[in-house]
Amino acid sequence: MNTSSKFYKIKLIKKLIAFVHEQRQILLSELITNATDPTIFNRRCQMLQQLNLYENQLVAKIYNFETDSIDDLQQNYLFDGINLILNRSA
Repeated sequence: MNTSSKFYKIKLIKKLIAFVHEQRQILLSELITNATDPTIFNRRCQMLQQLNLYENQLVAKIYNFETDSIDDLQQNYLFDGINLILNRSA
């Protein structure tokens, strides 16, 4: 692994953690706002659990990812899965 790929891995992990943190704060806000609704409360707790698990998996995937092309690390396809986890209409 060369220095430039480490740089882009760190950059991608930082972007991922910032995005997940922002989404986690939104879920916590919704959890507090809807504390009296058991359905929304349970769903937001499940979303938080799934979001944490997915974040851990993505960090491990980025860390173990081997590539010769920097373009592979500049893709934003990782965030599509987070948006699916956070789908409020599911």
